[in-house]
Amino acid sequence: MPMPTRRGLLAAPLLATPLLPLALPALAQRFPARPVRMIVPFPPGGSTDIYARLVAAQMSGPLGQPVLVENRPGGAGTVALGATVRAEPDGHTIFYGSSAVSILPHLVPNPGFDVARDLAPVSLIYEAPLLVVAGRGFAPRSVAEVIAAARAAPGRIDLGHPGNGTTNHLAAARFVKEAGVEIVLVPFAGNAGVLNALLRGDVGLAFDTIATAAPLMREGQIRPIAVTGAARSPALPEVPTVAESGLPGYEAVFWNAILAPAATPPEAIARLNAAVEAALRTPEVIARVREIGADPAGGPPAVLARRFAADMALWGRVIREGNLRAD
Repeated sequence: MPMPTRRGLLAAPLLATPLLPLALPALAQRFPARPVRMIVPFPPGGSTDIYARLVAAQMSGPLGQPVLVENRPGGAGTVALGATVRAEPDGHTIFYGSSAVSILPHLVPNPGFDVARDLAPVSLIYEAPLLVVAGRGFAPRSVAEVIAAARAAPGRIDLGHPGNGTTNHLAAARFVKEAGVEIVLVPFAGNAGVLNALLRGDVGLAFDTIATAAPLMREGQIRPIAVTGAARSPALPEVPTVAESGLPGYEAVFWNAILAPAATPPEAIARLNAAVEAALRTPEVIARVREIGADPAGGPPAVLARRFAADMALWGRVIREGNLRAD
């Protein structure tokens, strides 16, 4: 049996639940010694990038060093993740990403790393539901009515999503599977394409974020059906959940989080986690997160580890059962 190396003992991998130390030794006093690099797997200007930059700016004060965002898009996130896991595991390189990280292993074969083994949790930023929305010409007004209509006319309802393998696609696929209905899932090139198709009447339904759907809802151009969380969203308290309005047990929640290379010292992880906690208490971050129908999450790394493990199992099953593929 091989002996564990010192590098392997420094920090627990993502699917473990490392504990924050009660006191920070000298290493934590010295960390960070230079600016921290935050790698983001999307181009500048997207929603994940916007939240990453907001959190990075608020982390810089507590850390006493700038947190600099580096955009590394490409390969369904594998470019940014590869750069993260290959970085020196000293806390000066972190990764800001979405729940797509827990989906990637099931859609991208042999990316060159193992996200469960090669990443360590730092902090959950937020968890947010999606919103099931309908066009003005779509008759059903509840989840129960959608299911009834789909059973009465199999394959006649079209549901738009922003691309195969996206979180919206997987949430829709889970809905169709658990409802036991035949609904056509139609991929588009991003959320804008989905919403335009919904406005034209090319599709009747879509799974979207609260933030992007809200302006069209206020104008009366689209109509909310349900939110996909376990509880109603504080941003739309009048909109029921999928579970309460026709499909008991259904939930699809997606998140943003910060991770680090797996061998990052626990003391550095603790310092980073504390900086994130401080950032999540700022009015700027709270206000922006609430725009998407969520509240800042935070908590110790173990909270993110549990969410990550649960999502890997859930979405892996959805992908296998639906024989789903990424674009």
